[in-house]
Parts: sequence; structure tokens; C-alpha cells
Amino acid sequence: MLSACGGSNDASNPSSSISSASGNSTPLVALSSSAYTTAPASTALVTIYRTGDSTGAASVSYTTVNGSAVAGTDYTATSGTVSWSEGETAIKTVSVPVSSLAAGKQFAVALTSVAGQANFGSPTSATVAVAVAGSGSGGSGGAAMIPSAKQIVDSALNVWTVVGGVVFENGAAAAYSANVGLLLYYGGTIYQESKSCLWWSWSGNAWAASSNPDPSITPACGAAAASSTTTSTVTPSGDFGIQVKGDRFVSAADGSTVQIVGTNISGLETGRDWRWAAFANAGVAFWSKVLNYGGQHVNTVRLPLNEASWLNYTCYDSGTGAAGQLYSAAAGGGYTPDPAGVYQATVRKAVADATAAGLYVILDLHWGSPNNPAGEPLCPIGQPSYADADHSLAFWKSLADTFKGNPAVMFELFNEPFGSNVYGNWVNGASGPGPDAITLRDGGAFSPLLQQNNAAGDVMHSVSMSWQVAGMQDMINTIRAEGATNVILSSPIGWAGEIETWLAARPSDPIGQLGVAWHLYGYNKGQAAPLAVLAASFPIAITETYGLGAIGGYGWAASHGIGYTWWGWNDWGGQQLSAELAMAPWYNSTAP
Repeated sequence: MLSACGGSNDASNPSSSISSASGNSTPLVALSSSAYTTAPASTALVTIYRTGDSTGAASVSYTTVNGSAVAGTDYTATSGTVSWSEGETAIKTVSVPVSSLAAGKQFAVALTSVAGQANFGSPTSATVAVAVAGSGSGGSGGAAMIPSAKQIVDSALNVWTVVGGVVFENGAAAAYSANVGLLLYYGGTIYQESKSCLWWSWSGNAWAASSNPDPSITPACGAAAASSTTTSTVTPSGDFGIQVKGDRFVSAADGSTVQIVGTNISGLETGRDWRWAAFANAGVAFWSKVLNYGGQHVNTVRLPLNEASWLNYTCYDSGTGAAGQLYSAAAGGGYTPDPAGVYQATVRKAVADATAAGLYVILDLHWGSPNNPAGEPLCPIGQPSYADADHSLAFWKSLADTFKGNPAVMFELFNEPFGSNVYGNWVNGASGPGPDAITLRDGGAFSPLLQQNNAAGDVMHSVSMSWQVAGMQDMINTIRAEGATNVILSSPIGWAGEIETWLAARPSDPIGQLGVAWHLYGYNKGQAAPLAVLAASFPIAITETYGLGAIGGYGWAASHGIGYTWWGWNDWGGQQLSAELAMAPWYNSTAP
């Protein structure tokens, strides 16, 4: 069985002309599917096809990417190049040896570069899921379906796939049906079921109207085949909210795909409490104006937060004098982040009003700071290198308990982790996670304390001290322990930019509601890394950007379900939230 996404074309005529995926003149190379299955202790076969104008030679390079399956233990790391000579269009096969230890796990294969007379088609990355030992695959001639497959091999060893609504047999288009829902091999015959609940069987050269060959093993019409490698058990609730399903964000109300499009609104992350009143006073009326602002499909707002303001503990200056510029003086030489006791109520009201207006809300831990060696909390004065174990876990425990009843709220664990701020500690070799990335996931002792000084133009300030990092895993565990099922977003190291390290250093979520928070400010990391993340069934939200030209533009992101929120709505050049829409949003870029 195979699930496929398609357009709105009528499936009542599956033998109509072939789509542009196989019939146009543009030379393209791509994987034959976005997901494959294989058995443990076997060889996974991943196929690559060339379509369109075959004039001239072409080649494409590929590589395996770790998921829950790890190279060297679960499978053999494989990379290389396949080539076509002029006029050649044969399918190329990549073989990846898989061990018995890989049962129930997955890895990815990604196309990394193309040369010659061809461009990338779609997909360029795929998940390879290894079946649980003894479960059976139901593929070769049997009467069962393959419940998580994106590929079916019949008893004659023909490879059947669906790409963009087109059914392929050994890489050649068999027929067109843009809303195909299931592909089934049963009793020696290939069947397809459309999302309109119509069945067709393959007669050898065309599709013929048919009926369900075995209703006892086929899901109810319209049911999607399982294709996600997450462990999510969340189902549509009918409430306004957002969830993770495979590599997409979906509506909690009806399960439809949601592409996050939004903006950051700054002010709640700083200690300057005069900025908070605008959020308390905005009301549903303001947030309703943000929704779909300017016809740009805006559906999300990201609110950066400050852990000291939320927890309201007395804090102390780290030697810069910035605390006195950001917070109110308290007895004993300390400072009070929220002297009027209004911060939590302000955040709660802003979230309630924004979600009532129909916006999803991302709450982001933006500013924080650990205790000094004397056990005194240091005042957050800007972005630190990591979340801290002294306060960040308490922050997320309280925040999760506060918003666990609102499924429209997403939790972004930590804004821009940068560790030692040294690239060689972020990335090991070409794309492996360096020690800073491992600390980001696992936490532990770290030195020194690095933090931006927002009161001095965000210059970096270093405090020579050892402190405890709160790892991403610890924060997820804290949130889930409160019973919160909200979507969680986890950032990669390198100011949230080194997405190529995320898969190998990612935390885990027991309920499968985890996505990636990526920041993109013109730093070109290429398309292979984000595609590998998607192939591993994790969605991506670019939660800060001023434009997506570095990875192919807004259209490329949208085609892969990648969300994005601009930084930002307000630039604090005399503009305030209370001025409502008199300010110019997207001040660093032009919205798409």
C-alpha cells in the first residue's frame, strides 16, 4: 500500500495524458519515491530516474544520512555518483546494506548535487524505513498490503512507485491519477484506489475500472497509509490548533496540512517593561489585523520570552552594568524583572487574544541566564549561548502547565544556541555534530558564560565561570511531564543555522510532536540538509528570516511544507505595538 499526495485533477480517467513529471522536455533527475521500506539484514534498494530531454550526459551524487538508524551499526554508510550517457534514461539503483540491528529504525538517502544536462526534480531525499523483524512486508506476490511503503515490488521484480500522482513501473509512467490514495499489490495484480474511492487495476498497458479486491485488509476509503516514522498518536481533535504528522504541520481541527507563515513581534523578551503594556492592551482586534495581513496568508505569530521576567526572581548584574538599564533595582543590590507582577498575565492575555483571532502562536525562550558561582541568579541581558539548568527547566515547566490546554500554542525550546561560538565546535567534518551540538542536546557543564549585551548593541560579553546547560532533551522531558501535548520546536547549533547537524544531534519526543526551528539569514547551507530532515519525517519552521533566497526562495519552501516567520514586525525605531498597523512589517525584507 502506498499513500501519495496529489493535486485536484479528476481521477475518473486514469489513462489520460501523462503529467509533466514524465512528459516535459526539462531534463530532471530525482528519486523515484520519498520513502522506501526494507527488511532487517537485507539490502535496501533506492532508485533514481532521469526524465525529460536526455540530450547530453548527466550525473547525480547521493549520500546516506543518519536517522534513528546509525551508519556503522544499523546500516553501511553509502555515497557515490550515478551517471547517464547521452540519450540514456534507464533507472539507476543505489544499494545500501542494512543490518539486523536496524529493525524498526529509519535512515535517509539524499541527492546532494547534479551535473551535466539535468536539474533536480522531486523528491531529492527519501526515508528508508526498516521493518520490524518478523512483521512481514506483504510485497512479493502476497495478499497483504505494505502499510508503510512508498514502493511496491511485484513477483516479477517490477518496481512500482507513485511520484506526484503518476504511477511508475520501473521508472516509466504507467498512468496519471493526481489524487491516487493507495497503491496495492494483491494476488499478482497491481491496484490503485483514488481519494475519490474509485478502484482501478492494471491490465498490462492501461488501468481498468475495478473494485476493492479485499475490503478486509484495506483501510476505509480516504484513510491515509501510514508513512510517518514518528511515534505520534495524536489525532484531529476538532479544536483550533496545530500538530505534527510526518514531515508536515497539520490542523488539529481536521488534519489538513498547515504551512506556517508568520512574523515575530518583539518586546516580551527584554527587561524593558514599558514595552509589555502594548501586548496587554492589543486585544483580539489587533491580532485579527495581523491574521492574513496584506493578503500574505499570515497565520502565525512568534513571541520571544524572558525566563527571568516569567519566573520573577531577584537577579544580579554580571559586571556589565546592563542589568540596571533593563530591570528595576531591588534591595540588596539586585534587580526585579517584573516589579508590578504583570508579565505572566500579559503573556497569557496576548496568547489568548491571538489564538482567539485565529493565529497559531510560537512561544520562544529568547533570554535567560544561569546562577553565578555564589548561587545568585544573573540577570538576562540578551541572548546566551544555551538554556540554563538553573532556571530554564522551571520556565518550561510553568509555561507547559499554563498553555497545555491550548493546542494552537507551539513551544520553541531555545532561540539561537551558539555554544562556544566557534564553527569547529558546531560542525565536525562536513556535516557531523560537533561537541557544542551534543551539549545542546544533552546539557552538562559549560564554560565560560557567553551572552549578548542588548544594552550595548548586542556586543558579546564573556563571564569566566562554569555553569550547567539545560539540554534540549531535558526541556522536552520537562514539558511532557506536565501533560502538555503541544508541538515542540528544537533548534540546531550555530545560532540555529547549522541544520545539517540537527538529525544526528536531535532530541527525542515520546509523542512524536517534534519539529525543527531553523534560522536563515542569508547563510546558504544548501537544500540537501533540510530535505534530509524532512525525509526523516520531521517538519521545519524557519522561525527567523529576512528572506529565503539562500535556499531557493519562498516557493521552494512552500513546495516542501517548510514554514517561515519573518523577523520582524517591529524594529523599535520609535514603533510600538500600540501603533497597530501604522508600523511597517517585514522591515528587513519584502514578504512574498
